[in-house]
Amino acid sequence: MSRAHFMRIYHIRAATIIFLIVLSMSASSVQAQSAEQTLINFNWSEDTYSVSFEREWNGVPMILNYTGSYNDDYTYHNNYFNESGDTWIKEIVTVNHLANYSHFSNSTRVGYIKMNLTLEVFRVDITIGAVGRVIWMALKKGSLELEHYLKGEGYSINYFEEYQQIINTKYLKYNTTTWELIDTWTKVDNVLGEQNYSNAWPYEESPAHILKTTEFSTPLILCMQMYRTEKGDKIAWANVFHDFIFYEDEDNDGIFSVGDKTEAPSSTPNLYTSDEFRGWMIPFAEDTYVRGEEKFGNYSWTSHYPKDKTVNEIASTIQFTPPTTTTGSDINWGIQYPNFPIDTTTIDHNKPIEEWYWTPPNASFIHTSPSTFSYSFDYFVNTTQADLDFTLEMPKLTNDSFYNAVQGYSLALPHYNYFLSSFDIEEENPQELTAPAKSFTFKSNKTVVAEINMIKPGKENYTIYDYPSVSENTNLEAKGGSINALMMGAAELSANSGNIFANLIYGIRDVVQTDPSFTVAEDLYRLETQNYPVWNGEKFTHDPTLTIYYTDYTQLPLSINGSELIPGFNIAIVIGLAVVISLVGLKRKKIKSKSIFF
Repeated sequence: MSRAHFMRIYHIRAATIIFLIVLSMSASSVQAQSAEQTLINFNWSEDTYSVSFEREWNGVPMILNYTGSYNDDYTYHNNYFNESGDTWIKEIVTVNHLANYSHFSNSTRVGYIKMNLTLEVFRVDITIGAVGRVIWMALKKGSLELEHYLKGEGYSINYFEEYQQIINTKYLKYNTTTWELIDTWTKVDNVLGEQNYSNAWPYEESPAHILKTTEFSTPLILCMQMYRTEKGDKIAWANVFHDFIFYEDEDNDGIFSVGDKTEAPSSTPNLYTSDEFRGWMIPFAEDTYVRGEEKFGNYSWTSHYPKDKTVNEIASTIQFTPPTTTTGSDINWGIQYPNFPIDTTTIDHNKPIEEWYWTPPNASFIHTSPSTFSYSFDYFVNTTQADLDFTLEMPKLTNDSFYNAVQGYSLALPHYNYFLSSFDIEEENPQELTAPAKSFTFKSNKTVVAEINMIKPGKENYTIYDYPSVSENTNLEAKGGSINALMMGAAELSANSGNIFANLIYGIRDVVQTDPSFTVAEDLYRLETQNYPVWNGEKFTHDPTLTIYYTDYTQLPLSINGSELIPGFNIAIVIGLAVVISLVGLKRKKIKSKSIFF
């Protein structure tokens, strides 16, 4: 079966449902608690939200035209044993990759998507004096009615790169028995080369119509932070965490690379067209009915995943730990999704298709590799800064076939970020192509206002438990990555729906037009990843830090004449969430029309 077929199937599964949720800033609480310090307050609640949404693609061409240069440095190690086995050589290779490139793509799509959605969530609200608010939500379960119509689509893409690689290699020769260092030497290579590819799918009308109703549950975390900066500008920052990506580190830079590989992608670069992409994993449960109409015929099917447990049964096991505090400025809470089923697929074109793995059709609960996903949050507040420590613990995969299929693979966790500012907003030192970094800094009005820290001091390493043997834990270096600007540019232009989440999150622009405090509505969408170069299906811990910088909250009153000092934060805010709804059955039924996939 072709790569394009599997990629299109994944796009249906991973990008089918994206939605905009209308959130009231004055939601009632089931239970509330205040921190000791009166300027910092918090409460929690269980809330239900409903929303209807429509999105249309009208065939306006989406054109991306980039030229530029980039510089990428990375290091990797190799070990070699001689034939007799009495010595071995450690090879340490450092590569400096300098390149000039040009990229042009043109894509067109005609169709629409409509939906009605209801969500049950756990919610935590935090206020920081008169300068900041936090809304955190975790999904319990939801229900959806979806209609998607695609009349036609097409695209073309051209990429050219000239590069120079300066390769410094250091060799260390050891005695295998004594581990004594016997000899060292170095070598320097200067390599010139180029990448040149193009691909196209002419616009084709092949109408397809999908109607879907479903109930679902999945660990989906949304965090929104809204605050005034040191210079008085307003910032709204949304973060979404929900999916796991397998990758094979072919360029040895330690991170999942998108958009800068030699093999031509099937469309504008996105997370799932990378040469390093090897599949995905989504903790997920659903009960679904689907009816479709397309030129090859009509179809309908029902699905229960897993087949022997309902969504209500699985959602009822979710354990929420309400926020508490011991210091007045350190707030802790968490949520656990115990024994949650996993939906997964591996895609590795270096292996025969028989060695790929996907969750079996009509899988019973025991065959879904049920695993416990634990999320804990620590919010540390001082007068001008707040750190949100986000820790995910994931156990070793419980399904032997799934575990065996991911041996040798790395794991990437995408961090979807959307900023809205009343002044200019930009990422410091943004990357045009995927590049590793330890932290990512965002500025507004020439002031640092936010940071994502992938390896905060004290948390530089991640631990793989019972690896490589039971009772032996291995500490390794996690790596942050910034996904390339080509993908971000594609996401922003409305004619492209390859990443529907990235498109629909821009709906917040329409809302802030009604908020007079956003006199200038500058926005920024970014996608960072935290990467675990060694994973192999083992138990590990993930713990990035999100930091905001704001004006000193102790210097401002809470209100003036009864009015809040941060007007606009109490209006209905529209924020995008990505919900991964698996159309279980589409991967098991051969749908022959390209036009239904997105």
